[in-house]
Amino acid sequence: MVTIQQPPFDLAALRDEFLPTHRGMTYLNHAGMSPLPLRAARAMEHAARLMAEQGSGIYQDFNPGIKRSLRARLAELVNARPDEIAFVESTSMGINLLANSLPIHAGDNVIVCDVEFPSNVYPWQNLTGKGIEARLVPAVEGGLSLEQVEAVRDGRTQAVAVSAVQFFTGRMEDLAAIGAYCRAHDLWLVVDAIQAAGVVELDMRAMNIHVLAAGGQKALMGPPGQGFMAIREDLLAELSPAFVGPVSVVDYE
Repeated sequence: MVTIQQPPFDLAALRDEFLPTHRGMTYLNHAGMSPLPLRAARAMEHAARLMAEQGSGIYQDFNPGIKRSLRARLAELVNARPDEIAFVESTSMGINLLANSLPIHAGDNVIVCDVEFPSNVYPWQNLTGKGIEARLVPAVEGGLSLEQVEAVRDGRTQAVAVSAVQFFTGRMEDLAAIGAYCRAHDLWLVVDAIQAAGVVELDMRAMNIHVLAAGGQKALMGPPGQGFMAIREDLLAELSPAFVGPVSVVDYE
């Protein structure tokens, strides 16, 4: 039998690469913002240098496979398909896009817990001018329970908007139970995933999540201004895009 000698695991080098701020401290605030890994900083510096030196030439010289690779990895993270992944600037941008694209009309309502981060409250409250109610539900044990959803849902409820992990309490919501209920009652399940992505399991299929959005600056250890959305492909035809532009063109790169 051939024995493969594995190189020694260099924990110090790993810390230096991924947690350059660790010296003299233990960093625990990934729920706020993670330190930027040095390899990410180097990639950003490289892109900025290309823009400074070549202007539009960056489109030819910068690796065009990065987007495809990133879509594939994000899809694996949430059990989606790569073509169900879209890039957005932040969780707020993603949820705003969703709130203004879902098939919700005057007289309808969306269920939201009152401990949600503003990114998952204001976009829904902003729909009141269209006659749509953001139905705020008082938190129980730090979050939204299935029993609360059952109690406040009525015939005009169209969606439930909830964080996978609540920012204020740390509560992990039972997305599988809420998702099963939404499936049974033809409701959209919209998930703010920023506190969960890269930390806890997210499975869009098993949890019946229709759409989710997350920024990348927390446990995914990306820079601010980078995030993603995942939208189930079979539901795209029901959406009315809030914004369109050149990147709306099929196969645009």
